[in-house]
This record gives sequence, structure tokens and C-alpha cells, in this order.
Amino acid sequence: MSSIDEVQASFGERLDPQEFLHFADRVMLGDASTSSPNVRGCEIVLAVKMARQFAEMPKKPEIITTLYSARSIEGAIKNTPYNFVMRSDNPEIQRRLEELGIVAVENSFLLTTEDTENGARFAALFGNPQARLDNILLKGLAKAQENGDPDLFLAAVERASKFLGALPATLFLNINGQTFPEVIVQDRLAMIAEMGESLYPDEEKTGVELYESKEFLQRVALRDIAAAYPEQVSTLGRVSALTCTCPECSLSSTKPNGDGTTEESHAVNFKGEIFKNSGALTSGAKPFNNCNFIKKLTEYLSANQITLLDAPLGALIDCGFKLSGKLIYLAEALVYQDPMVLNAIRDYSDPRGTVKMSMDVWAGLGILTPRIYIHALDNEGKVRDATGYETIAYMRNGGFQHLKDFADSIPVASDGRVYKLNISTNEIEIN
Repeated sequence: MSSIDEVQASFGERLDPQEFLHFADRVMLGDASTSSPNVRGCEIVLAVKMARQFAEMPKKPEIITTLYSARSIEGAIKNTPYNFVMRSDNPEIQRRLEELGIVAVENSFLLTTEDTENGARFAALFGNPQARLDNILLKGLAKAQENGDPDLFLAAVERASKFLGALPATLFLNINGQTFPEVIVQDRLAMIAEMGESLYPDEEKTGVELYESKEFLQRVALRDIAAAYPEQVSTLGRVSALTCTCPECSLSSTKPNGDGTTEESHAVNFKGEIFKNSGALTSGAKPFNNCNFIKKLTEYLSANQITLLDAPLGALIDCGFKLSGKLIYLAEALVYQDPMVLNAIRDYSDPRGTVKMSMDVWAGLGILTPRIYIHALDNEGKVRDATGYETIAYMRNGGFQHLKDFADSIPVASDGRVYKLNISTNEIEIN
């Protein structure tokens, strides 16, 4: 069943996007794949295009878009101007790191767990990651000195870097004291503003508001979702509600993921049970606790007589738990139950019931946004999603007209076609 078929199954003859937009106060521009601090170029283009088109409507509805900031720092910085840098609380280790040229610069982010709410939450659940990092480095230095082999310390630095890269981006601050997600929120709004003014300088545009999701999910837990939507949750027995990158299991992983990292992630179902990975959950394997990371989490939950069903989703996001697409839409429906807010959902190639479920629980009405992609080629010539940073650079450096032609071709609501722009080849494809 296509996305449009799913919408028809929920709304039937009421499916009239233009009519919906005539009375909506606000539009919730949703994309359930936006579960990371990074941002895709297609999201910037869509927000810009919608801001212009919605300004033509009688009520000029504002656009709400959200950022789900749960991802490892290594994955989050891919194809961005940013990097992360290791540091140690041990003066001798820190001196040696600086000798290797590992120092913080303006566009870098440092793990910060002291005196921060996110760091305190993570440490309570999983232990102090800085202490673990220092321990890896100290052991490496001791082996290097014992064996007279400086390469053993370099190996420890590499191992520590892998552990560090698998930690959630929410734990990292820049030299100005801003978290990585906070910086991305600012960057994303700046991208929308710049692209909007460049593509449509003399045309009216409606406002775009960007929320970091944790702000409105601090008082919403999995238990609340299950209570509010029992019928929907009952059908999600072997579907991940959350996944969490595990820095401990990632240390021994060697198989690259789709984004080039070698990270391992555990999965949580809608009952709050933890599984080794999403595949184990789907296959019906037994719940998992066989790594130090998860053991510490289960010990903390047991000591406090709670389960993951009781933990606020916002707090879990702070600790690196990534919400699944279905959970995102259910959570947003619970928070934004307002008949004057229009739910604008991405037209998925394989919706798997996500769109219909979201339409069924939404108090207001909904439309499908066009299925658009901004692509780039990686070093091996393979197609991947381009980031907003890359798309803005493309617009500034000769790609303006191609980008404008592409944006002008996009309709206000999905027409069932796929719209693609490849910023590496300048190709526009609509089919």
C-alpha cells in the first residue's frame, strides 16, 4: 500500500489538501527519519518551499518542524563543518594528547559530563563516560611504558576515539558552551532563512519554528504512549520503539554501517524490553543485558524500581536513545492534539502503515508532503543523502538555478511522484 493509499484509507473523500490549508493555524512538518542532530538538505528545501506556499493561504499557517537529537557524535558530524575532539581529566594523558596534536578548535566539540544535565543523566544510567575514556588511555600508556613501545599508546588513543565517537551527540559542547543539537538548531534555521531569501527574495513567506524534541517530551513516557494509543501500540509487538548506540559493544564491532561507522545499537520494544539489536527484536529473541552498558542501565532501573516504560522520552533522547518513526508520530500526536494543527507527513516509498497510523491518531487533519530527495555522491560514487551544509554550499557555488528549478517543481502536497536533485551531477529527476 502506498502512502497516498494509506491516507485515503484514513480520510477517504476528505482528502483535499488545499481545503485543509485554508483553515489550519499551524502545520506540523514531520519527517520521521529526522532522528538525529544532523539535517538533510531535502528538509531545508521542503521547509523553504512550504514557507512560501503556505504564505499564499488565507490564514498563512506557521510551520512547526522538530529535531530529534539522538545520535552518536561520530554519525552526527558526517559531512558537516564540525568535528569532535578527545580530552582527558588526567594531566599527563592530556599533555600527551596535545603532543599528538589533539586539541580543541573553534569548530570542534568536547565530551562534557560535569555540571551538565545531559551528562548527569547519562552517568546515572550508564556510568561516567569520561572516567571510562581515561581508563582506556591510562591502560594504553601503562602498556606502552612497560613494553617500551609508543605505538601501544597510539592504539589506545584509537580505541578511546572509537568509544568517544559512539557516545550521544547531546553530551558534547563546543568552546562556547553550546551543545551539538543547540548548534544544529541554529544552523538549520539559518539555512532555511538563507535559502528562502535566495530562492524567493521578493515573495512573502510564512514563519518556520524549529523545536528540539526533548523540550516537549520531558513529561511523556512510553507508558503514556501505550495508554493514549492502546490499539496502535498493540500492533507493534516486534517493532522497535527506541534504539541506542552502545559505546561498549561498538568497541569490538568491525562491520561498517550504512553511514560508514562501525557502531552497534541495542533496541527497545514498546514494552520497554531491551534487545541486542533490532533484528533480535524482530525475530523474537529473548531480552538482552549481556554488556556492561546495558547491565548498568538495568541495575539503575532495578534500584529505582522503574522500567524504561517510565522514563521520560526527552531524558532518553538526552542519553542517546533514538525514537523510531512510529514512536515519533505517536509522540507528536499526543503533544500536538489540536484540530487546528495540520499534520504534514512525508510521502514514504514504503510506509508500512506509518502514515495511516499517524493519520488515525491525529486530532486534526493531514496531508502528505512531496517525496523529495537531495542526493550527493560519496567518494566511491555511491548515492547518499546530502546534508543541509552541502546543499547551501551548492547553492552558493554555481548550483543556484538548478536548486531553484528543482524547488519550483515541488507541489504543495504529494502527487505520488518522486522528486530528486543530485548536487554532484546537477541532475533533476521527476518520476
